[in-house]
Amino acid sequence: MSSLPDETTITTCGPSSSKACREKLHTTFHIRSILFQVVSTLFQVRFVELGSILEPGRPPKTDKAAVLSDAVPIAEKNELRDEKQRLKAEKGRLELQLKSRSALPGFLPPPPAGITAFAPQAPPSGAKLVPLVSYAAVAMWQFMPPAAVD
Repeated sequence: MSSLPDETTITTCGPSSSKACREKLHTTFHIRSILFQVVSTLFQVRFVELGSILEPGRPPKTDKAAVLSDAVPIAEKNELRDEKQRLKAEKGRLELQLKSRSALPGFLPPPPAGITAFAPQAPPSGAKLVPLVSYAAVAMWQFMPPAAVD
């Protein structure tokens, strides 16, 4: 940060301080005031540059709040544009991966058309069907003893 001493070490000289201590205080405060002026001038220059970028051809705004309120939507728009381009690139990359994976054969290729060993077969035309008795649709818990249900 700053190599200048903080406020507590500067003001420790006291009222009956030496001339050297008073000169040190004066020099330190003078340096801080100069630094403050330089930083505030730099900020002012940056705001003027930002205002001229936002509205070229018009005189730049001097109100910092107005400049910032104009700059925020533009910055958000630029961020959204960058995000859109990044997502488009990622989408293209993912589509290429998907195409390359679909071009590779899967674990089990589809069976050839001539093999029908396990395919369901239709019954012969004159055969009778044997009824299959199943109780899948009937609830059986009502016929069980209550001790077995719990």
